Amino acid sequence: MAAETGAGGAALIKWIGVPVIAASLASALTFVFMPPQSHREFIYRLFVTFIGSFTLGPILYFAFMSHFPGVLSLAVQELSGVAGMDAGMVKMSLSVPFLITGGLPGWYVLGAAFRYLDKRKGKDLGELVRDIKQDFTP
Repeated sequence: MAAETGAGGAALIKWIGVPVIAASLASALTFVFMPPQSHREFIYRLFVTFIGSFTLGPILYFAFMSHFPGVLSLAVQELSGVAGMDAGMVKMSLSVPFLITGGLPGWYVLGAAFRYLDKRKGKDLGELVRDIKQDFTP
């Protein structure tokens, strides 16, 4: 019974830990190019990056795999022979770049929104709406 619990814990770490690590890497990559200006902005942007990674990342992964189905079967065949990885771990390893890529847009979009609103600090909602209409209409 104890061996089953240990195996279940390892599986849980594998299936939950890999997306969390990938989302963390996406956040870390974005610090280099667009650092947050406040602690509050950091928390919001980190949260949005994680949400983007967990939602957009799998969509990107499945879209890629639907267009290139041979990649998954080849990777499972090659990596299970060379590295001794099971099929589930190969699938998780292939998903990491897509999870990281899925988290990146959220960081930049929210950062741009923070910077845009920071420039217009002190304006009321009506003035802000007029500015947005003026800035984004051709």
